[in-house]
Amino acid sequence: MKKRFLTGFLAAVLCLSAVGCGSASAPAGDTAKAGNESAKETEGNAKEAGEKAADVSWPDGNVNLIVAAAAGGGTDLVARKVAEIAKKETGANFIVVNQAEGGGAVAIDTVYQDDEDALNLGFFIPSFFTSYITGAVDVNPLDDFKVANYVNRESCAYICVKADSKYKTMEELLDDARKNPESIVFGTSLGSRSHFRVEEFAQAAGVKFKYVEAGKTAEAISAILGGHIEVTSLSASSAESYAKNGDIRILACSDEPITRSEINQDAPTYAQMGYTDLKCLDPVLIVTSKNVPDEVVVKINEVMVKVFSDPELKDYMLKEGTIIDPFDFAKSQEWYKDTFNIYDSVGETLGVKAAR
Repeated sequence: MKKRFLTGFLAAVLCLSAVGCGSASAPAGDTAKAGNESAKETEGNAKEAGEKAADVSWPDGNVNLIVAAAAGGGTDLVARKVAEIAKKETGANFIVVNQAEGGGAVAIDTVYQDDEDALNLGFFIPSFFTSYITGAVDVNPLDDFKVANYVNRESCAYICVKADSKYKTMEELLDDARKNPESIVFGTSLGSRSHFRVEEFAQAAGVKFKYVEAGKTAEAISAILGGHIEVTSLSASSAESYAKNGDIRILACSDEPITRSEINQDAPTYAQMGYTDLKCLDPVLIVTSKNVPDEVVVKINEVMVKVFSDPELKDYMLKEGTIIDPFDFAKSQEWYKDTFNIYDSVGETLGVKAAR
């Protein structure tokens, strides 16, 4: 079985951090016509590949789930649960391989260099997109990879301040930000999907924050508790934990939380504040090398749809505050492209899109 070796580190890289987003809308005019034609072509290709996939026996060997993050983080823990369920579903060994070096560039390169056997699958999040958009890596998610699965995730991210902050509500913070552009220090992982997500909301709200590097979740929490930043965005589990302890205050949520309690009952969603057209999404992306035949990619999709539909995995994700919905092959192709293009557009308005 032919496998290629990792060819080396890609140059500048970014951290892959996690926070969720909204939904996409269809284009208009000639663009819509072109999009419809493209969708028909995608559907036709998917049907043809699906017919061939019936004769494919994947996996033929141990499967590595390549995670662009260190062990113990949120993405890693989900990948390990997926590996457990996938082994139960297929009988094959699924092994989580953490390649956080270079902020994820090594993981991306490992999948890029894979061969037609598709035994190195990328277990990625949208920072896979932002790394390319910002110039951290040079391999193009649309041209240099194939998407096997787009797993939509409905999850809540919170806008948070320190418990003793002068901002008691989100409207107070937004009013101050409108009066004093770029004066409120917002800590985030610069160039990450969280940064893109917050900037999309800020643009919709007509405000400009002063973004500073705050690192990953633990570092951002330390920064806000230490008074080094004024506001940040945190995942539901992290925000709720510190809010229960009385350390932070939740001002707003990107989407409706799985549960409401005294710590988030007064926090409006973006939609409740009138920002209903936010389009950044927060999927899990199962990605292969472009060397993998389409019929194999379809077979991977079929296997992973079963895995992500498993009640045990769905219950696990629900406890983490996330509802998952795995898409079929054709829909995965469409949403993968649309989501990349949305992030690309936000990157351009954010001023971080690399010139190529």
